[in-house]
Amino acid sequence: MGICVLKTLASVGLSSKDETVLKSLLDLFGTKTRDHWVYANWDHADAIVLDMDNSEAVAQWHNSDEMRRRIPIALSGEVSSLSESYHLPKPLRAAPLISVLNLIVENGHHSATAQFRGPEQGSAPDDADVDQADSLAQRIKSCDARFVRVAFHRGKLFLDRQNRLCATSLSLEQLSGLIAELSEDVEISESESVFPDEEAGMEWVADKPFLWLIGISGSEGRLLAGLAPDSRLRLLRWPSPVLIRRSQDFMTLCALMSRKSGITLDEIVASSEVSRDRAIAFINAASLIGSITAVTANAESSQSRAPSSSGVSKGLLAKIRSRLKV
Repeated sequence: MGICVLKTLASVGLSSKDETVLKSLLDLFGTKTRDHWVYANWDHADAIVLDMDNSEAVAQWHNSDEMRRRIPIALSGEVSSLSESYHLPKPLRAAPLISVLNLIVENGHHSATAQFRGPEQGSAPDDADVDQADSLAQRIKSCDARFVRVAFHRGKLFLDRQNRLCATSLSLEQLSGLIAELSEDVEISESESVFPDEEAGMEWVADKPFLWLIGISGSEGRLLAGLAPDSRLRLLRWPSPVLIRRSQDFMTLCALMSRKSGITLDEIVASSEVSRDRAIAFINAASLIGSITAVTANAESSQSRAPSSSGVSKGLLAKIRSRLKV
């Protein structure tokens, strides 16, 4: 794995709440990245998280030659007008932060030469690097055997795909932390029979909460194979209230994706305040638990041809108007 190097991260323009969250995430997961990251003042930092929604902070960045020598990481509630190499969506979360910090190390970027790229330049090299390894959600989705074992460095999770069951000694909170660490040591094995190392004391329970968490926390901003940004997607059923009740974003997505005609990822982002990565995580999670489908052109056209004069499809007001002959 090579030598672990100490690197420093700072922030410019963040709210006090976001700065506190950033520091807390580094305290929790800074040692779990490929290099060890700690928080520091910007003048001693290797990289800077810059709030792109703060115009004063952006101006400060552009006007400071010394500041622009640091590696910029753009934090924004939406896609920035600048084609920066590294981007974090709001709100700050562990998995995207760790992914970006690891990507900086993989790319071998150094603060002395880092700069924002202009609008005419693309970020294809970075995208290519990200796509080299499948996300945890994709790796689980690709499993075909009945039994799947997911071995983290601090616990194991067993899935019975045929019966939609899961057995693990990990709590959902522990699993969330392990996924957020994005450990390269996660091993996934498949078998048509129960794994011999399955602990006898483990209880088999419904797998939906665990698959949902893998989709939400282990998608890395990439749709599962077979799901495209222009696919019209529709929820077959809302996820359990236990899974979505704490998130206004999830409630919004449930409403948007309940349309009979379906909705595309781009349409979701354009018509709501939900970030693209958040929407992708929701779509992947819904796919893993079997709650989503793609609306085909044939299905959409057949719906549009459905007779509007039937008593079942008519609304109450339409029936009243018909009887009153108005």
